[in-house]
Amino acid sequence: MDKWTLYSNRRYYTISMADNVNIIVQDTINDIVVNAAVIVETIDINVQAAVDEVQIIANPNNYVVNINRIIGEQVQSDWDQADDQAPDYIKNKPSIPTLTSDLTNDGEDGINPFITAADVTAQVNSDWNAISGVAEILNKPTIPAAQVNSDWNATTGVAQILNKPTIPANGLPTGGTTGQILTKVDATDYNATWQENFADWTSQVKHTVKNNGLSGTITKGTAVYVTGSNGTNMLVGRASNASEATSSKTMGLMESNITTTGGTQTGFVVTEGLLQGLNTASATAGDPVWLGVNGALIYGLTNKPYAPAHLVFIGIVTKVSAGNGEIFVKVQNGFELSEIHTVDIITTTPINGHLLGFDGTLWVNKTIASWLGFTPVTDARTISTTAPLSGGGDLSANRTLSITQATTSTDGYLSSTNWNTFNNKFTLPALTSGSVLFSNGTTIAQDNANLFWDDTNNRLGIGTSTPANTLDVNGTARLNGSTTFGTIGTSTGMFWDNTNNGLALGGSTLDTNYILQVNGAKGARISGTGAGYGYSLVRGSETSSFANSGSGSGLSSTTNLLFNTASTERMRINSSGNVLINTTTDAGFKLDVNGTARVSGLMRSTDVFVVGGTATTNTANSRFWGSGGQAPTSGLFRSFFSDIGWIPSSGTAEWYGVDLRPVINQTGTATGITRGLYIAPTLTSVVDFRAIEVANGITILGAATTAKASLRIPSGTAPTSPTNGDIWFDGTNLKMQIGGLTKTFTLL
Repeated sequence: MDKWTLYSNRRYYTISMADNVNIIVQDTINDIVVNAAVIVETIDINVQAAVDEVQIIANPNNYVVNINRIIGEQVQSDWDQADDQAPDYIKNKPSIPTLTSDLTNDGEDGINPFITAADVTAQVNSDWNAISGVAEILNKPTIPAAQVNSDWNATTGVAQILNKPTIPANGLPTGGTTGQILTKVDATDYNATWQENFADWTSQVKHTVKNNGLSGTITKGTAVYVTGSNGTNMLVGRASNASEATSSKTMGLMESNITTTGGTQTGFVVTEGLLQGLNTASATAGDPVWLGVNGALIYGLTNKPYAPAHLVFIGIVTKVSAGNGEIFVKVQNGFELSEIHTVDIITTTPINGHLLGFDGTLWVNKTIASWLGFTPVTDARTISTTAPLSGGGDLSANRTLSITQATTSTDGYLSSTNWNTFNNKFTLPALTSGSVLFSNGTTIAQDNANLFWDDTNNRLGIGTSTPANTLDVNGTARLNGSTTFGTIGTSTGMFWDNTNNGLALGGSTLDTNYILQVNGAKGARISGTGAGYGYSLVRGSETSSFANSGSGSGLSSTTNLLFNTASTERMRINSSGNVLINTTTDAGFKLDVNGTARVSGLMRSTDVFVVGGTATTNTANSRFWGSGGQAPTSGLFRSFFSDIGWIPSSGTAEWYGVDLRPVINQTGTATGITRGLYIAPTLTSVVDFRAIEVANGITILGAATTAKASLRIPSGTAPTSPTNGDIWFDGTNLKMQIGGLTKTFTLL
């Protein structure tokens, strides 16, 4: 040790080792004993109390003894210090009066009830530099001019630093440039070197690395990855996108060439920032830079690597030049699919045929059968055709399907000539609720005043738009063909035999000799001999009657069978077998009703059912069959039924079960909903209601436009027991029942 300073109040002190000893004595010391093995050159003694004699016990030796006496205390500044030997102890402190003393401002006069600074005189002088006031320290001792030697270069006087150590000649290395800093090379004393001041760098972040010796010389601008460490430096090799190991640890681009041996085996790798002096002649400014193979770089989006190559973004080309190009380095390693936190392809090892899907929590890989909930059929499939289609066969190769041209006797496609014949022949009018469409010979029309369907009450009005019955005919009606009306018990109530031109009551049996026959347990009475009547049927004295218009005992070919009420003819059957109701004019119809008619039950026609107009033949190739009222409680019931066959023999043919082609033009403030087909039953208790069911064929929806979609599924409630194939929208997700499981459609 170069110098000792001892603080002691012991009267006897032993010095066991030192070259130079400085002793500060706070009180009194009588003896200083220096061990024989210690060579003392200089002894400095600073005493604070008077010492008459100090005995030095030491080996005979040459030494210098300096005794410096400091008169009085230097600075005693800690009021609370109780150790009287401590340097900051204050001696002779005055007593401070307690707060219970009789102070001037003690509040007894009722004016100053608080203790103020004026009540306590200054007790401590604590500022060495103060020359007045309470902070002044009184009786300060005089301190010698200089107590410390502090000038390294001083060789004499109080500023001299004694016993200065010798600084080795190699303490500071030579060389260096402006702005560099000194750093340690290793643990050896004074072994330092000049280093760039990296704290001032703003364009680069770079690190010292060492060639791992396995890749040959790594040139400037080569992409490198960390292969290990030698305990001092990171070891690097050429990075490559060919594997996870050589791409995931890509560090940056080399700033200079590094060899496999020697002093140039170590160099800087730029991990972020601008790297200059590169050959970027094949790039375009702004191109992204990707990791290639064996440390090479790939430029541009069009050359972006893809699987199985590993994607690593190196940086951006900022200057194009063959020798002075620049790349801004910003390495970003790409992710493997298995490294994305929402994808789990580790639990189940992927195999050929696996599909990636979302299971509600993660994206996972499963087989098609696992996703569907059942195993798809893999057996070969065959397309079979029937006329007018031909071709098909098994699906092991491409197959061709053909359709023949329709003719008058063969089904097939409709030729362009036939198409032009039928195209645009009909234009649907603007439909209203209750409209029943018909052809007026030119187009499709509606006439609600004369033909109207009351969908609320299931009533058809003919000649009226407010039908009061299932069939309400306001005007003349005619039925062409055998017709059945109502029932009596289990037998037909009234049956018109169109073949024999006769009417049977109480059954469908009609003897060919009769135009009217009453069947069953109930009979009929015909009486009356009035003028103009051959027969009449009356009840007592009532004015209702049933009579013939002749005067004989039977009906001749020129007489009529009349039905009267209140002495007014209501219905007649003329000699031609025509039934006239509320009219006496024979228009040639088998049934001619002048007024409203109602049929409670089934009304059937084997020919065309005409509403209005004068059509008498099946020229429209269509049929209407409808009924109202209460449907049967079991069995099959149809509100609308058509079983017309359609067998064209040539040409391009088309068949429409229902063809609705209205022209809808809502303008102005019109906002009403138009419906081509509207189904809105009241489902009080339904086991399996199907609004629309297509047993054969495909369902084609109109193409979507900017004004409408092809299909809309309203928001609703999920069915309690869905069937496979059911699709619904619960307001948030579109769902489908597949394989007994409810699946949610997910947009990718």
